[in-house]
Amino acid sequence: MECFSAFYVIGVELKVKADNFRKLLVFYWNSFLENVIILAYYFIYCLLCKFFDRKIVCRMGEIFMMSKEQFLVFCDFIAGKRGY
Repeated sequence: MECFSAFYVIGVELKVKADNFRKLLVFYWNSFLENVIILAYYFIYCLLCKFFDRKIVCRMGEIFMMSKEQFLVFCDFIAGKRGY
């Protein structure tokens, strides 16, 4: 009987650790996907900056709550318009 309860306790501990590990993986995977989507948007905006007037594209950058100056500097950096 004691052997059974020891195995039961070990099994419960392993299940809790596995559940925590699964939750951690889901959290990091979701964070990773969010970052990939944001980077894809920035890439698209930078392409727009390269081919269109950056002041027009700057309005789109405000969607991500960047200031106008931050977004223009970011676009210039990616488009290679400034020597950073």
